[in-house]
Amino acid sequence: MEPIDPNIATCPSCGTLIDVSEEEPFALVNCSSCGARMRVQQAFANFELQAMLGEGGQGRVFLAVDRTLNRPVAIKVMRREYSADPEFIRRFESEARITASLSNPHIVKVFSSGEYRGLVYLVMEVVDHGSLESRMADGQKVPVEQAIDVGIQIATGLKAGLELGLIHRDIKPGNILFSDEHTAKIVDFGLAVLVEKQAEEQGEVWATPYYVAPEKLDGQPEDFRSDMYSLAATLFHAIAGRPPFISESNSMAELRRIKSAPVHLLNFAPHVPIPLAYVIDQALSFRPDDRFASYDEFIAKLEYARAAARARPGKIRRPRVRKMGDPDRGWSWVTAATVAIVVAMGIYLWVTREVGEEKKTGNAGPGTPGQVEPDVSAGVRFDGARKQLVDGKFAAAAKTFRGLYEESRLPEPKNSWAAVHQGFAEYLAERPGPARTAFEDLAGRISPTAIGMDAQFVAFLRRLAVIAASEPKDAAGTLAGVDATSYESLAYFIAALKQWNTGNFDEAVGLLKQFQQAVPTGDSAWVGDYRTLVGRFLDDHGSYREIAAGLEKVNTEPETAAAALNRIADAKGRLRSRRLIERLEALEAESAEKVKAAVAAVKGARMKKQAEAEEREEKLLTETKYQLKTLCENYRFTEAAALVRGVNVSLEKPVSERTLLARRVDLLVEFKQQLIKDLNTSGCTLPLVRKNAQKLIGGVARAGDLQIDVRVPFGSTPIAWSDLSPQSVLQMSRFYMPPTLPPEMLADRKWRAGVFCLFTQLFNEGQILMEEAAAQKPEYQNERAIFFGQPAPAADDAAPPEVPPATGLEMADQPLNPSRNGPASGITVRPVPR
Repeated sequence: MEPIDPNIATCPSCGTLIDVSEEEPFALVNCSSCGARMRVQQAFANFELQAMLGEGGQGRVFLAVDRTLNRPVAIKVMRREYSADPEFIRRFESEARITASLSNPHIVKVFSSGEYRGLVYLVMEVVDHGSLESRMADGQKVPVEQAIDVGIQIATGLKAGLELGLIHRDIKPGNILFSDEHTAKIVDFGLAVLVEKQAEEQGEVWATPYYVAPEKLDGQPEDFRSDMYSLAATLFHAIAGRPPFISESNSMAELRRIKSAPVHLLNFAPHVPIPLAYVIDQALSFRPDDRFASYDEFIAKLEYARAAARARPGKIRRPRVRKMGDPDRGWSWVTAATVAIVVAMGIYLWVTREVGEEKKTGNAGPGTPGQVEPDVSAGVRFDGARKQLVDGKFAAAAKTFRGLYEESRLPEPKNSWAAVHQGFAEYLAERPGPARTAFEDLAGRISPTAIGMDAQFVAFLRRLAVIAASEPKDAAGTLAGVDATSYESLAYFIAALKQWNTGNFDEAVGLLKQFQQAVPTGDSAWVGDYRTLVGRFLDDHGSYREIAAGLEKVNTEPETAAAALNRIADAKGRLRSRRLIERLEALEAESAEKVKAAVAAVKGARMKKQAEAEEREEKLLTETKYQLKTLCENYRFTEAAALVRGVNVSLEKPVSERTLLARRVDLLVEFKQQLIKDLNTSGCTLPLVRKNAQKLIGGVARAGDLQIDVRVPFGSTPIAWSDLSPQSVLQMSRFYMPPTLPPEMLADRKWRAGVFCLFTQLFNEGQILMEEAAAQKPEYQNERAIFFGQPAPAADDAAPPEVPPATGLEMADQPLNPSRNGPASGITVRPVPR
């Protein structure tokens, strides 16, 4: 009788009761009494465990029967250390709910999840046709088309998961199962992230080293491109019979170093179609940004590769290739090339001897079956065509190389190099169609078994075909792993020309600079001859970019754009690239009206802004003049000077007017300072008159900037300068202008007194004083003209300039006084009677 307690098992041999509470489900244990082996814990929740399907780092998978629905299921029971973690259980349940919502034919369906006796589990559909790992056992290679099908199906499933925000994080052959011979499904969606999070908390990196994406090793965030990398590594392993990177080390630094080196499928599986090698290589790019931007793009490229594989059935070539990371057990490329040259020279000499003998006997003739008549000039033609390239005669060089390749009179690998140079020259001549045809034809006809060829060179030729056929945006992926110290560096130049001919000039320039920086050495040093060609493209592009950059500023700097537009005609005469000339012509047609409109708009805006600024500054000056009038009427000339210099104007006319105002007020400051000095030195006995007409008898005892002290019978009394009438101030200044003064000094005093009169509306007196000063000191002739806003008199013109007749009290623009009726535009002074 079976015990009711599931933690107790009964030995089928002796009936002993055994405590199995600590045993794992479906475990094999020995009876403590008789030693018999038996299975325990076969009943698990609502399921009957029947067999163990597999065991991994996460837990065990059992084949079971759902006793409620009576259907077979697969149950994944997580390891006890995970099940004992409450946070893990919470995450597990959340991920399980999302995963259960996935419905895709290429994702293993999750039915439910739960917890039983301290263990969490996941219930899934049964997928019983093995895994991709089992099909790859013992180094077996998966057929190319089948591997592509697996890649498309799993990528489709990963895309479905991504649409729900899930990434897998542990794509590997063991997690790809088959429900029949051809249908692949991805398992363990959502579990990897849980185990990984726990590992990270323990300071570990949880992943399969063969397939893990480099960014995980660097601790960088992962996204769907990490799964894409792992899937590409899995397909690489399935097709090539070995993973893309092999390392016996567990060091994270060592893994990062190994994965940073580019890997190429063609180096390990030269039989695969070039489109497939391109897809796998790009998906294995070290940087996520260099991989495909979406699963749709990845799947489309795989489907294209599948079509290419189906279109090229035939015998698979299996030449010996040197594997990445393997020791050098065979010949190096240089050794093989040397032997090829020796053999070719031997054949050439033997054939030459035979032809010479046949000529002696009269039996020689072209087209003899099994023979190729040697052409001793072929090598000279090859070298001549290379010189044509360096000299810029691209079309002629392309024609020569094409003839050499079609005649096949050069030994390999030189004959193939003729085809490479033909495509190179066609690109230089900006004829991308013939260039692409040349590279594709070469890749289709090349045989790695030809004398002088090795797998590296064959892979290089195929790479050039991929470059010629790839989309411009895929250029970076086609150049991964290029050896910059060998002939392979020429791929940078060819890829640059491909970009150039498709109008991607900036990308082309970047690749051209990479070619410039490459340093081919040894037998490949001849590639450096083509560096001189780079300059013509960089110079043309520099001229083009300068113009294009100027035109781009049409909305911010229209004048710069207009100048750039004007330089296009000259540039078209200097540029050597037809593509750039066409682009400039398009820019010219596109930009002309925009630039014209923008320049007109800026000019109008500038004129409007100028007018507004002029109006604003003129208003500010007018307001200042009103303030000056008050200050000057009260003889506060120092304050007036400070006020003028504080006016914030910037335009030419207001600045000029402010300068003139400051110059006039400075004369008033000098006038008052001189008068104060004279009063304090000599005193003044003249009677003074207030503005209210009151007379002050006694004269001035002393003077300061704010007041003067007037003598009275019992001392002195202070009188403010502002109380004095202008006539009294003028009378005091005349008191210190005796005829005995030197003429120049007298002229200076009269001139300053004349300015004082004009500012205090003593116009007639002021004009007389200024004319007398100008007569005594000729320099004042010009000063008087500037002061009154009149042109300076000619050198032989002794007469003073005429002054406009008076129309009232107006001193706005010229000697500074606003009229009583508002600002005026000029000065009017009453003429002096003659």
